[in-house]
Amino acid sequence: MQRNERHGSQDGFTLIEVMVASVLLLIAFFGMARYAAGSRTQLSLEEGRRHAVAVAQGRLEAIKRGETYDTLASLTGRDTTYTVDGRPYAVAHTISLNTPEEHAATVGVTVTWSEMIGGNATPRSIGLTAIVSRSLLWEGGELR
Repeated sequence: MQRNERHGSQDGFTLIEVMVASVLLLIAFFGMARYAAGSRTQLSLEEGRRHAVAVAQGRLEAIKRGETYDTLASLTGRDTTYTVDGRPYAVAHTISLNTPEEHAATVGVTVTWSEMIGGNATPRSIGLTAIVSRSLLWEGGELR
């Protein structure tokens, strides 16, 4: 029986070496694909949260800009829904007068929305709080 010897023109890779390299490349490829899919999901979740924070900040600023301490009590109980990029965000707010101290009010805004996680709608919410105080009025050189 003759033994095959490699000569300079017959150098190369064996079939087993090619198969092992292919398997390693497939493992690396699927790992990167899984990482990319996870990153995309995380970006989508963060985008929903960012939109919710923007909606909450907008509503909180609208309340602070458009209302005075004396008219805040009339806002209690109104809910609003905003749609951002096709996703509805439900906004509710609470007003606590004389909290944390007299002539101050705590305004809380809560935004709720749904995220699709693993094919299931998962409820999410975020809340922001601000303190609004009564303006100081001067009358005849005295603080009223």
